Amino acid sequence: MANVPTLTLLYTLISGSIASEAMQDGAASEPAQAGQSEQDRVAYERALAALDEAMIVANTDPEQGIVLLARALAALHQFAPLLATDRAARSHRSLAHLALARAKLALGDEQGAEASIDDTLRELGDVELPLDALGPTLAGRVEARRNTLAERGEGRVRITCSSPCRVWIDEHDADAALQPDGLVLLAGSHRVWLEDAERVERREFEVVGGRSIELRHPSEASSQPDVPAPTLHDVPPRASRPAAARVRVMPRWAELLGGGLGLAALAGGAALWAIDSTCPGGASPSDVEACPSLYDTRSAGITSVAVGSVVLAGSLALLAVDERRVRRASRRPHALALRLGAP
Repeated sequence: MANVPTLTLLYTLISGSIASEAMQDGAASEPAQAGQSEQDRVAYERALAALDEAMIVANTDPEQGIVLLARALAALHQFAPLLATDRAARSHRSLAHLALARAKLALGDEQGAEASIDDTLRELGDVELPLDALGPTLAGRVEARRNTLAERGEGRVRITCSSPCRVWIDEHDADAALQPDGLVLLAGSHRVWLEDAERVERREFEVVGGRSIELRHPSEASSQPDVPAPTLHDVPPRASRPAAARVRVMPRWAELLGGGLGLAALAGGAALWAIDSTCPGGASPSDVEACPSLYDTRSAGITSVAVGSVVLAGSLALLAVDERRVRRASRRPHALALRLGAP
């Protein structure tokens, strides 16, 4: 897991380069975001910040990082119109998917890692992955999954709206899907965001290689004709804490091993202390002929007891602190809460 910070660093470099390009292009992205409220933009920035935090946690605690990354990615996908115009954020999302894949690999979840890499490749669009900077293991897996997806082929999706609408697929501008020829996509699962003057509809659909699929908006399954756009609303703020406070100081196995070694040293020291000044053969120490020498283990016993006590106490203290941090991280309120249809 030592390479995960590289993914965060890569995002910083990539986002800086893309931001430069955006400045040269002027305000080209502003019209696409004009329909978004200031509240949505603030919530969107918080969703990106939550993704940053989740990548940091995944560096030292893969198990907790997987939970936080999945949660943060799901929250970010509630902002398709904003994310579609933010290439730097989409690059960040790709690196977050790879951080999630690396965390799953650290826990032995090969299939889960492949699924995360597949998500990355299906959502790439115009974003390029910096394979040379990912390390040979992860880069090799990405290439292998790219070949697998290529073998599965591509399909087409065509969307029909009952009134003028906008389309985003996998948080990319996908108005091309409204054309007669439709839009070509990699086989697999995709997300679509459909928006007209009256409603927003979000759903997932499957693309099969070599086949075409047609979606209608509004869908027949929609029972409410007026569905407002999903928005993220603030939850009462919590006291801010540094990211390090939400990760373990040491791996759990190291703390348990330290406790076991400390306990063994403590028990051994107590045994040495107990047999001090006794006869090796079990005879009476006062019988000089039967017991010519005595155990002299008092110093060794005291030292072993002292060292064992320190190691045991320290390991248990670290274990208690880390477990409390993990529980607090899992119980803490989300920075953002999704409510559909909220006023």
